[in-house]
Amino acid sequence: GQLRAANLDGTAEILRLACHGPQTPVHHVSTYGIWGVPPAGHGVIREDDDIMSAGRLVTGYVQTKWAAEHLVGQARERGAAVAVYRPGRVLGDSRTGACLTTHFTTRVLKGCVQLGLAPLIDIDVEMTPVDYVAAAQVAISLGAAIDGGTYHLVNPVKMRFNELMDALRERGWPLEAVPVDRWWAALNDC
Repeated sequence: GQLRAANLDGTAEILRLACHGPQTPVHHVSTYGIWGVPPAGHGVIREDDDIMSAGRLVTGYVQTKWAAEHLVGQARERGAAVAVYRPGRVLGDSRTGACLTTHFTTRVLKGCVQLGLAPLIDIDVEMTPVDYVAAAQVAISLGAAIDGGTYHLVNPVKMRFNELMDALRERGWPLEAVPVDRWWAALNDC
C-alpha cells in the first residue's frame, strides 16, 4: 500500500542508480523488525541469518522493509557493494530523552499516563537510543570499504514492561496497575 513507494520502490531506484556506471556503495537502513513475529523456538537472530527464515510479518511497514532488504540481498548477489543496518526499536536520545512522540511505544506510554492506568503485561521492551544508532551508522559507514556486512543496532538490555511502568511511577505519574482487559476497555472508552 502506501509504504511501498518509499520503502520498496525507493530502494529499487537507489540500487539501480548505484549500479549504473562506476559502482557506488549503498548504505541501506532496514529494521530489526524484518524478523517479524518469530516462530516458536527461534531465539537468537544473527546478522548473517537468511531473512527467508523471518517470522510472520504483521504490518505493512515490516512487510515493505523485508521486501526492500530482499532486493538489497539480490543486488549483493550480483556484486553490489551494500551495507545493511538493522536498528531495533529506535526511541529517545540517551542523554536528553528527546524522542519521536508518534512511535508506537511512546504512544502506549502516553496512553498509560493519560488514563492513569498501566496494564499488567509481562513482556520485554527493547529500546535502542537514537544517538547510539546514529553514531554506530556513521562509524561503520566511515570505516573501511563496504564489505557487504549487515549490522544489528539493537540494545541488548531489555526492560520488563512492568518495570517501565514502575519507572514512570517513580517519576511522579500515578499509574494504577490493572488487568489488560480493564486497561483496554478504559482505552476504548476515551
